[in-house]
Amino acid sequence: MKPILAIENDELLPGLGLLGKRLDARDRPVHRVLAWRDGLAGLRASDYAGIATLGGDAHAWAEEDFPFLRDERELLADAVEQDMPVLGICLGAQLLARALGAEVRTAAAHEAGWLEITPLEAAADDPLLGHLDGPAGVFQWHSDTFELPEGATRLAESELIENQAFRLGRAWGLQPHPEVDYTTFASWIANHPGGAEEYGLDEAVLHHEVRKGDQATLQWRTAMFDAFLGLVDGDRTTS
Repeated sequence: MKPILAIENDELLPGLGLLGKRLDARDRPVHRVLAWRDGLAGLRASDYAGIATLGGDAHAWAEEDFPFLRDERELLADAVEQDMPVLGICLGAQLLARALGAEVRTAAAHEAGWLEITPLEAAADDPLLGHLDGPAGVFQWHSDTFELPEGATRLAESELIENQAFRLGRAWGLQPHPEVDYTTFASWIANHPGGAEEYGLDEAVLHHEVRKGDQATLQWRTAMFDAFLGLVDGDRTTS
């Protein structure tokens, strides 16, 4: 069985969160890469059954400052060309959008906190976003946004940022962080002292909101990751 490639993109945002728990539950082989340390040069999409790439503070276009971003963009483009299941989250979604020819730019507003996203009509029968049957909270922390790649379907929006999720073939880009459970959040915020206050948030309140929201949305987030891993394991019903 080929492994799934899980790419972490930021030393200060470690871990796979709920995605990692679902991988463990399936006892599935995983190749975890710390992109900032290990790099991605030489990796081939054909060596994997699927790719999941996560968030980071870098701008997706900053390939001169972060050379691994170019390799990652090219790897994602190759994976999509091979009709491989791909899941990009936050920075990963922005890199996927760029791999598909779309622009990534600074957003008009910074989205930070446990915020609501709303699925669109097109999400109703989507293999992943179809598990979200109405507006729901999810962790957000980003200042950039992606344009919709040509031919892609927009699946979700939020009050501040129009493009929250898209699908093209068997590749999904999600701007929010459905993998973030409370434990993951607590680790990340500890690595960014003063980060909440910088964006006008009360860190104690944010802890409460994430802890409560994690439990309230666990069912659909679990179902979404399980659906993606089902595709990786060979369900081609969404081709």
